[in-house]
Amino acid sequence: MKNSNNKNQPLLILLTAIVVLIASSAIPEFQVAEGIDIKNVDMLNDLKIEEETDEFQFEEYFEEDSSTEDLLDEEDTTGLESYINLNHRVNKAGFNTSYIETFFESEVDKITSSAPSRPVSIKDQKISGNVSQLKHFINALKSAKTRQVRIAHFGDSGIEGDLISADLRQILQSKYGGKGLGFLPVITADLNYRVSASFKNSSGWKDFGVNKRNPDRLPVGINGEVFINKANGWFEYKPNSRFRNSRTFDQVKLYYSDAKSTGFTYIVNGKNSKGKLSKGSGLKEFSAKTPNGKSIKVELPSNEQAYFYGISLESANGVFVDNFPFRGNTGVDLKDIPLQSLKDFNKYLNYDLIIFQFGLNALSARNFKKYEKDMIKVVKHFQKAFPKASFVLIGSQDRSVKKGSGYTSSPKLAKLIQAQINVTKATKIAFWNLFSAMGGKDSMIDWVNANPPLASKDHIHFNESGVKKVAQMFSKALLAVK
Repeated sequence: MKNSNNKNQPLLILLTAIVVLIASSAIPEFQVAEGIDIKNVDMLNDLKIEEETDEFQFEEYFEEDSSTEDLLDEEDTTGLESYINLNHRVNKAGFNTSYIETFFESEVDKITSSAPSRPVSIKDQKISGNVSQLKHFINALKSAKTRQVRIAHFGDSGIEGDLISADLRQILQSKYGGKGLGFLPVITADLNYRVSASFKNSSGWKDFGVNKRNPDRLPVGINGEVFINKANGWFEYKPNSRFRNSRTFDQVKLYYSDAKSTGFTYIVNGKNSKGKLSKGSGLKEFSAKTPNGKSIKVELPSNEQAYFYGISLESANGVFVDNFPFRGNTGVDLKDIPLQSLKDFNKYLNYDLIIFQFGLNALSARNFKKYEKDMIKVVKHFQKAFPKASFVLIGSQDRSVKKGSGYTSSPKLAKLIQAQINVTKATKIAFWNLFSAMGGKDSMIDWVNANPPLASKDHIHFNESGVKKVAQMFSKALLAVK
């Protein structure tokens, strides 16, 4: 009997330890004395799926989405069965069946099908949706040797630091001409990791915007921001040599409004020149020729001299890609940029193509129908401001969440990409399926583990090799449009 009890002791000790660990996970945080906190430790954390932890700043999207119009449930990942359900429910909602067969079938099956783990599998992913409205941009490229062809690239932190935009710019400028980085904000939050230029500025600048505080409702620019200087304020850009076609520029343009005093200094390649602002409300442009410019510094002597927006480094003709990142944003804030402001900028910049690339932050949403409706408003808002421009929405990339000791694609991706497809259908613009192009379900894992790696270990963002690959894939699809 004694020996039998001894044999059972290890099992009893193990069971007791498991019970204690589970019980300890349920103990809430509490304070035993001032400055001494006992924190909760979830011992089962590695056995759970870790949902996205990014802070989501739009409270209205946290409503439970009980709408029967949602086209994909998180559990609908069975390929053909998903499509049958989708077809029935979409027809019930009154959508066009032929559109489903030609667009939804080709796109939705890509985001709901599953595949085993594999090496990086890059796909030639064609642009779909209303491709015909891209003809304006394609035709503009044909005359790039005699005119400026301009692209606005709006996105979240996935394009911050000129990521993707810089490589897309290099590809297009190499093929169609053009020099310079295009539009740059007066003050930039990505100064430490901007891949295409180095940046410096004086202290004391005030920054207001649609994604920031703006208590006085100051007029924001196309980048959703407005900047105000202190006396003797300055900012400086120097293009990096990494991207051959944008390392120099032949002309500079400064965008501002409501100037109180006119005189300022701009310094190109170390040589000082005097500039003059125009007084009066409304968007203004100062322009100067700067042959073979390699650096630009703007000095503003007067306190709060004007409302400043940005500077553009360019040439007389060729292609320019303007990078507009909105960190931590789902894209819905773009509708808060005043329509008149967008129209005013279009008079000067005359965009031929607008690209929307959001999704990293929208995965925190529960109400994807609400997100879809707001993004439709964003696109229509921009269509009014840029009536001649072509539009393309880039679908969300794959994003992994923790599952046990490994990772898997976020279960919300199907709903998000479906919402993005619906946006392009409702607004009659083009769609490029980045999720499918990079390999589909669980492809982010492959990009992280590639040799060399194509994505960061956060399983969310591409690294510099990855963004170059994305730019190559997208530009190939874009230029394949006839």
